[in-house]
Amino acid sequence: MDIVRQTSSKNWWKSKPFIWLTAGVLICGIGYVSWSQPSADIQVDNDQLLMAEVEQGPMSVKVAGNGILIPENIHWLASEVSGRVEQVLVRAGAQVKTGQTLFVLSNPSLNQFRDESKWAYEAMLAEEKALQSQLETEKLDQHARVIRAKFALETAKLQLEAETKLIESGNDVVSKINYRRTQLQVAQLQQSWEIEQRIVEQFDNNANAQIAAMSAQVNRLKNILARAQQQVSALQVSSSMSGIVQESNLEQGQQLIAGTNLAKIARPDSLYAQIAISELLANGVAVGQKANIDTRNGLIKGKVTRIDPGVVDGNVKVDVALLGILPTNARPDLSVTGEIWVAEIQQTLHISRPAFSQSNQQAVLFVLDTQGIAHKTRVQYGTASTHKIEIISGLQLGDRVIVSDTSDWDRHQSIRIN
Repeated sequence: MDIVRQTSSKNWWKSKPFIWLTAGVLICGIGYVSWSQPSADIQVDNDQLLMAEVEQGPMSVKVAGNGILIPENIHWLASEVSGRVEQVLVRAGAQVKTGQTLFVLSNPSLNQFRDESKWAYEAMLAEEKALQSQLETEKLDQHARVIRAKFALETAKLQLEAETKLIESGNDVVSKINYRRTQLQVAQLQQSWEIEQRIVEQFDNNANAQIAAMSAQVNRLKNILARAQQQVSALQVSSSMSGIVQESNLEQGQQLIAGTNLAKIARPDSLYAQIAISELLANGVAVGQKANIDTRNGLIKGKVTRIDPGVVDGNVKVDVALLGILPTNARPDLSVTGEIWVAEIQQTLHISRPAFSQSNQQAVLFVLDTQGIAHKTRVQYGTASTHKIEIISGLQLGDRVIVSDTSDWDRHQSIRIN
């Protein structure tokens, strides 16, 4: 007789139908969850990103650049003569006053030339005095001859006058021959006196010419001596202005030629800033615009005074006059940062300037949605400032945007931010 076997329901969950049913339910649940959640191409930690929010309102258009402080009054002290450095009395950084001796040079040839010039000048002075004395003596002799000629003429005239009266009175004391001789003597003495006078005039002219020629020689030697003395004095190199020695590399024993730069001296209380502005940002910069100069120890207000017409290494040099009180750390060649106010836009959308952004260009930014995913969005920029840039289209007020460098994710359309 057959015995009916009873099937046990104790391990029903191990049956194949149940297992397949359970797997199907799990797959459907996972699929629903995945379908209901937004997807992204890549996940990035929030710590790696820099976010900014689109704002609306006035925007100051500024451009900035690095630069240095430059003295307005700079003087390069150069050697006027050749020589060897005997003493170096100051070094770079020393504060000097006008007329202060900074360096001492030596040049025996200059000293010898000065002495020889002095001897030649003194000898010529002695010759000039001797000539003047000689000419004065000759002049006195000549005047004496004129006086003698005049006295002889006057004497002869008196005799002629007396003889004339006797002859006119019919007196035969004076013969006609003697009378005629007296007349001839008067005429001769008259001519002699006139000649002596002309000789005196000619002598004076000749004497003046000799004195002028001698004076010219004396003045020439005097100028040579003065130049020689000036060259010797130039061996003592003195400061031409009060200030601080900016540069000086002289060493004792160094041989120099005339014209060698010895030191650079500048006044530390009279400085201006020279800022290098990128050529892409310099178009809006104009003379008279306001500026701020940061010395790392304080801000100084300034005004643009000059814009270099050329471009060097992609930058335009802009000079800024400093209007405020200089900070204690202000000194020539100090590295500074300058910011210039170019314009003021009253109402516009703007955002903190994203990496690599340029004015009046299009760019692609990652804009964050409410689910924490940033999507690529094409944006049109307007005017750019130092830290902000105007938004023409593509973004709305309140949008949150990744402004840090996203070039590593250019191939992705969206980013999930953890």
